[in-house]
Amino acid sequence: MRKRFAALLTAGTAALALAAPTTASAVNAEETRVTKVPGVEGLYEFRGGDHLAAAWQQCNGGTCFFQHSYGNEEDPTARMWVVPSCGRHLVPRAFEDRASSVWNRTPTTIWMYKDRNYNSGSYMGSWGGWGQGNLAAHQNDRLSAVDARC
Repeated sequence: MRKRFAALLTAGTAALALAAPTTASAVNAEETRVTKVPGVEGLYEFRGGDHLAAAWQQCNGGTCFFQHSYGNEEDPTARMWVVPSCGRHLVPRAFEDRASSVWNRTPTTIWMYKDRNYNSGSYMGSWGGWGQGNLAAHQNDRLSAVDARC
């Protein structure tokens, strides 16, 4: 009887362990929601969870500009804009003056401008191919246009 009870107790404990949520499941309970911003090409919004990791994962090609610097998760939401193609592009108004970091997953150099007119006085510098990091202080939260020089 004692052996039968011990076997039953062991089996019951194992079943409870399988049925009980693990710590990882509890953490995943607040999944990051990725939403494409309607009507704005290449703009995504991330809410909840580890939105920075989700943004990095979503940037699976092209050049992506991120609203926050690396590791800054103070804001429960974040945005990412993906440069749509080669050539000149205005940053969507909903993302203008919000870029703090970039991941260029192409060999193309991206020229950055603080104004929407691409004039030489507006040029803030470029970001080389295959590079990632935080924008310099004079570029942070000032991006209005880009030129992907393919």
